[in-house]
This record gives sequence, C-alpha cells and structure tokens, in this order.
Amino acid sequence: MTDESSARIYRGRRAVLPPLIDVLPEARLNLIIYHLKNEDIRSAYELVRDIDPGVPMEYVLKAIVNAGIGQEHNSREHLRLAQQYFQLVGASVSECDTLTGRQCMSSCFFILRQFKDVVIYLKSIKNYFYNDDTFNFLFAQPLEQSATRNSRSRYETMPCLLKTLRVMCFSSYLVSGRRFA
Repeated sequence: MTDESSARIYRGRRAVLPPLIDVLPEARLNLIIYHLKNEDIRSAYELVRDIDPGVPMEYVLKAIVNAGIGQEHNSREHLRLAQQYFQLVGASVSECDTLTGRQCMSSCFFILRQFKDVVIYLKSIKNYFYNDDTFNFLFAQPLEQSATRNSRSRYETMPCLLKTLRVMCFSSYLVSGRRFA
C-alpha cells in the first residue's frame, strides 16, 4: 500500500469513525490512534480520558496519551498516570513476557528516569527489531541518558526524551500487532 493510499484511508476513517464511537468500541480506539498518528494529542485525550481501561490495548493507549499530555503541559500528574498505566500492562502476568509488556516496562522506567532499567528491558527485545532504524535510534536515547552523570543535563533533555518515549510507545503498540488500524 502506498503512502497516498494510506492517507486516503485515514482521511476516510476521520469521516466514518466519529459517528460510530458510541456504537463500536473499536471506532473510539481507532480514532485515538488516528489522532496520535497526526500528533493531535488534545483530540486523542478528549477521546481517551473517559475510557475505563479493561484490556491491555486500552491501558497502552491511555498511557501514551497521558504521556503526551504530560509532556505538552509539563503535568506531573499525567506523567504519573502514564507511568502507572505502563506499569500495569508491563507487570501483568499476561503481558510481562510479550513485546508490548517489555516496551511498557521500558516506558514506565523511562518516565521514572531509571534509564539503566530502560536499557535492560529494551535489550531483551532488541533482537526483534534488529534492522529497525527507528527502534535503534530510540534505543540509543536511554543508553546516552544512563551514561550521563550530570543530572542537570538529564533534566534539560527530558522534553526531547519524552517525545521519544511517546514515539517509542506508540511505535511499539503498532509493531506488536495488537492494533485495530
């Protein structure tokens, strides 16, 4: 499928999905994904904030959106919620040994700024993304942070790293094969 075809499909989804939100739960999740792909965190947040997550996919989306809002508005509360949602998925018995679970734990530790733990979790799944340039770039971020001794430098690079986290989490969600889109 070409990029142009994908763009047409997504434009079509934007027109079709809103009326289906109250009918099909998948429509709401797909629309959240649409907004995330278009970096419209505010619209994604409006859709996700009232969801009471029941399955890992909903927790992951809620975590990704809260991480984005936390970064945009420098909100510790949203970052704390994102960290908790990531931890719930990553530590759950059903997900802890999956790609999604390990990526969620790495995201949880990323928010907590425990970069050595981020590296441990990402190393455990690196073989699955060996030729993935995006993963390798994102993997280098916590490596650099764990090697940095200067805490001020860490703090100054946090906004960039949080955007990296959002991309990494969203990419991991899509790569894991557990998507509606």
